[in-house]
Parts: sequence; C-alpha cells; structure tokens
Amino acid sequence: MRCGLLGKSLSHSLSPQIHKYLGDYEYRLINVDEAGFDDFMRAREFDGLNVTIPYKKAVLPYCDELSAAARETGSVNTIVNRGGRLFGDNTDIFGFGCQLDRAGADIAGKKVLVLGDGGVAQTVKYVLGKRGARQIITVSRRAGAGVTYDEMYADHADADAIVNTTPVGMYPDNYRAVIDIKRFGSCGFVADMIYNPLRTRLLLEAAALGMRVSGGLSMLAAQAFRAAEIFLDKPLPPSLPADILKELTASQQNIVLIGMPGSGKSSVAAELAALTGREVLNTDTLIEQAAAATIPDIFAAQGEPGFRRLESEAVRAAAKQLGKIISVGGGAPLAPENRAALAQNGVVVFLRRDIANLSTDGRPLSKDTDTLLHMWAERLPVYEGMADVSVEITEGEVKGTAERVLSAVSAYDRQGD
Repeated sequence: MRCGLLGKSLSHSLSPQIHKYLGDYEYRLINVDEAGFDDFMRAREFDGLNVTIPYKKAVLPYCDELSAAARETGSVNTIVNRGGRLFGDNTDIFGFGCQLDRAGADIAGKKVLVLGDGGVAQTVKYVLGKRGARQIITVSRRAGAGVTYDEMYADHADADAIVNTTPVGMYPDNYRAVIDIKRFGSCGFVADMIYNPLRTRLLLEAAALGMRVSGGLSMLAAQAFRAAEIFLDKPLPPSLPADILKELTASQQNIVLIGMPGSGKSSVAAELAALTGREVLNTDTLIEQAAAATIPDIFAAQGEPGFRRLESEAVRAAAKQLGKIISVGGGAPLAPENRAALAQNGVVVFLRRDIANLSTDGRPLSKDTDTLLHMWAERLPVYEGMADVSVEITEGEVKGTAERVLSAVSAYDRQGD
C-alpha cells in the first residue's frame, strides 16, 4: 500500500513513526505546495492519505464520497482510494474524543472557547457539541469568523474550558502563548492540539494555575490509529493508541539533568547517552561554543549577568529539541524562563549529591565550602520545585546512577501528555 501524509512543511511530523506501529505499509511525507496541489490530487497515485494543514478543506471537492462526519464538519483528514474513487473521512473526531477521555474532561454543560477557525476547529466544535457542551464560542482574528480576542476577554472570561486549535506556540515558536490564561478564573480544563512542543507555554501556565491540561500527542496517536483501520479496512487492537502514546512520549521527551555545580551531571549524561544512544546537549558547552570563550573567561569579560544571558539563550535553544539528554548548568534553573523552557519537552531529573563531595575546581562561583553552602541553601528549593523526579548519585557508580535515572523517568507520568 502507498500511504502518506499530505501537507506543507512536514519535516517535523511524527506520522511516519506512528504508522510503523499500525501496519506493514509504505508511509511517507508528501510535501506539496499550492501550485502542485491540484495535479497531485487529480493523479490519485496513493492508496491511503492523511491530510494536514493547509489542505483539510481543500481536498473536499476531490472526494467522490464523504463520511457523514466529514460532511458535517466540512473537514477531511483521511482519504482512501477505492479503485480510483476517493472516500474522505475525518478521524480527528475520534482522536479528539480520545484526547478528552484520556484527560478525564467532562464537557457536558460547559461553556467552551475554541481558539481558531480552521478545519481542526470545526472538528473540535463537532465533538464538543456531541458531548453536550452548553455553549461553544469560536475565537478568531479573522473578521466575521467568530468573536475577536478582545471580545473574548471582555465577554467570555467565565469560560469553563478552552481548546487551542491555532499554531501559536508550535515549534519553532515554542515560547509564545495565544492567550493570557490567567484572565480565565473559572476555567478548569485547557487542551492544545499542538504536539511539538509536548507541553506548550499555554498548557504549562494553565497547569501552574491548577487547571487540568491536555497536549495534542494523544489526539495524534488516536487519529492515526483510526486512519490505519480505514486504510487496512479492518479493526486493530483497541490498546494500540495508548501503547503508541507511551512509546512516542518516551522517545520524544528530553531527559533534563539539574543539580549543583560539580554534582556529576556531565558524567551521568555521558553514561545515559551510552545506554540510550541519545545525543547530549550540555548547556555550558553550548555557551562556550556560542561565545568562542571558556566560561571563566566569559565571567571575567562580561560578569555573571552576561553569562546568564548567554545561558538562557543556550537553554532555550536546547529545550526546543526532542529526544535529547540535556545537562544544565547549576544556576540555570534560578531563572523562571529557563524552568519553563525545559519543562516543555523534558522530564526534569534532580541529581542529588552530598555537598561534601561536590567539586569546586575551575568553577567561577562555587570556589569554597562556605560559598557552596550558601548556594545550596538558595538553590535546593528551586531544584526540588522544578524536578519531576530526584535521584541520589552513588559515589563511584555513574552507570548505576544513570540506570536509576532511566528507571525513574520511565515510571514518571506527567499530567497533560
């Protein structure tokens, strides 16, 4: 079978990786611009097709038959070629339903804001309506498509739930948020269709306010599962979406190591790389590469403020990547923006080591025991507040420490994945 994903700028798509779990068929990324779109669709040289931005509505006229859900939503994300005739369906409906179920989100009787007015928004509103939402408000920057964002803040700050279907906050613009979630005091649930980063700024800010949150990776896995059933024309094991989500999360999330200077983060990171085959990103190394100078020389030339600026740039760049081991300088977690950046794609591991065993050689700040004690008192609450898991370093047992890190990360289940 010849299957694939139709869209634009698909280099970061996870769909080929997902479909490897679902069936023994060819699945490729099909990047087509608007100029080539008509020729591609008319040629019909595929057996199964997933469709993403910007073509979920554009493929409708090319379909000879539509499912009831595709007709009602006006959006198609799955097409199967049946002897030259194209059947269009919408498996995002199944996917978003699974996302709500996994999050434990009860929509019945709720007022829900849907941010955006594209094909995904139509699907989201369809599902929300089927699940008994009391009121569904479309929020759009496009005139006449719904209420404006200013009107949303003025008239709908009492919303019970919010679903983001816009690309705001998606890689590579990870650190943007489409709205100020703090202005929605009644909101109890926030969902984002974005899956890269794994947790958008919107979701992190909502979770910090105590709201239940859900990222788009669970929807992606579930809709692909349903698409595969349509491609293959047979049911698949119902446990597959959860299994795929677990595998995807494990492979995509970063392992972020934090801890005091001299605690052994670099050594543990190197051992983790040997055990997993992952690339190590050491933020101190990234800083030295960017500045073409050693860290002591940077401190001498620019002082600590200059170093911290370079450090934040390095942290933000590393944190955007997926599936890495990130070893973070001891002082980096003190900056809130660094903590937020690392949380988007990472499981944060606090490596604890007895202060008497911390190295001070060649370190600009931790020069002696008294300084270390002061830094420890300042940083410990930050490390503990930021960490998802903590692992004690066993002296002389780097491999054993790395193995315990992997075990702790594997056992950790973050809300919103």
